[in-house]
Amino acid sequence: MGGFCDRFISEHIEPHTMTYNGYENFDTWCAVSWLTNTQKEYDIATIQLAHLTAQGIKGDDLKLKLANWFKENLQTRADYVRRLYSDPEKAYEQIIIDLMNASIERINWFEVADAFLDE
Repeated sequence: MGGFCDRFISEHIEPHTMTYNGYENFDTWCAVSWLTNTQKEYDIATIQLAHLTAQGIKGDDLKLKLANWFKENLQTRADYVRRLYSDPEKAYEQIIIDLMNASIERINWFEVADAFLDE
């Protein structure tokens, strides 16, 4: 990019804090929603939390371990999608992977863990 695009981004997008429904961004809100929204997902996360607390993990260490667990959980699902859309003959499918990867990179996993711990 150059010229107009760079100037537009620096003047209109970068200075603004983007939040969504009380979360850092849409991607974080979406991860919280999908990873804890159904009873099955919530129960699985609750079992993981119980497992961590039974090991005596608490405070910031608990939040870090839970954040990493949520991230690994979503990465496992993302790996499945990557395999599903990995046909090099279908270059148009790559946009799905690129958008998914970019979204996952923007997720604030500590905020995901906080949201679950606050419930």
